[in-house]
Amino acid sequence: MDNVFDLLGGALVVVVIPLALFLAVVIPVWALIDLLRRDDDPTTRVLWGLLIVFCLGGVGSILYALVGSRSSALRRAAVIGLVGVPVLFITAALSLQTAEQMREPAAGGGDPTVDVTAMPELPTIDPSGVGTFVAARPAEGARAYQVGVFDLRGPDESTLRPVDTACDWVALDTRRQQHYCASWRGVTVVDLERELTTRLPDDDDNFAHLAGIVYDEPRDRVLVTANTGAGGFVFAYSPSEGRWRELFELNTHARALAASAEADELYVIPKDASFSRLSSVHRYNLEGASLGEILLDPPLPLGERGPGSGDGEIQLVWSGDWLVVVLTEKPERGQSILPVEMFAIEQASGKVYALANEGLR
Repeated sequence: MDNVFDLLGGALVVVVIPLALFLAVVIPVWALIDLLRRDDDPTTRVLWGLLIVFCLGGVGSILYALVGSRSSALRRAAVIGLVGVPVLFITAALSLQTAEQMREPAAGGGDPTVDVTAMPELPTIDPSGVGTFVAARPAEGARAYQVGVFDLRGPDESTLRPVDTACDWVALDTRRQQHYCASWRGVTVVDLERELTTRLPDDDDNFAHLAGIVYDEPRDRVLVTANTGAGGFVFAYSPSEGRWRELFELNTHARALAASAEADELYVIPKDASFSRLSSVHRYNLEGASLGEILLDPPLPLGERGPGSGDGEIQLVWSGDWLVVVLTEKPERGQSILPVEMFAIEQASGKVYALANEGLR
């Protein structure tokens, strides 16, 4: 029997302990590097950071018990702990990720019998009938984006400028000729000419999980939608006053925002429970009163895009009498910039037309 225990002990020393030590150190270090590249909200970053520190601290304590302790019982407990640390980390990380996904608000409902992934047959439209607009697309890198002028065929490559900040949604301040880049965490002012970026303050409790941004030129203000567990909100930022204020609460959570200066209306893509299909666009006046919905004919499959999803974002742009849905996808490391998909929605009827599905021009 002693020989059996000796063999098991030798196996622990030769195989299990080095493997457990490798996992217990490499996994938290990898998670720390990934954390520095993430664009999560501050609470999530703090929780991930505490989890990493806890695991690394546990590894240090276990190694001290293995090397410095003369107690065989303590050393055996340290071996068990060393094996358990990576298991604990993986379990806690999965639980944290699941909690973050569950914390994301949802509104409405989805029909599980509907195939929301199949792209329907769509009529096409002449791009000259819609005009141009400013949009953003992700480039290679954690926070690499490009901002420029688009039309329904895709971006005008000659106008694209790199932006070294998260820019899932963008609005052009036509008075100051500067851009406002928004991610689900906050808003940054971007001066492309001087290559300067300035993060705007966001001290309101409801100012979180942003999803869309527009510049209201007649009133010289920036409008954003924000999502909390309580619902969706619209905030306004005054560049002249340098502060935000809450305008009104929406009757839905938002995934994207557009505005019509001519009609003084806001258009919001709602976030439904299926999180994969766009079937309507909600309309509001600038006082927050609901003006009904634009029912899309046919609904559009969007995939797992949305605020903080990491799989691409949805931009909604007003151009002429049309709403343009711009779908982008973040390229993987080493992957070239991915094509931009766009669709036009006729505001009066909700009819959906295919646009630049062939990719970059």
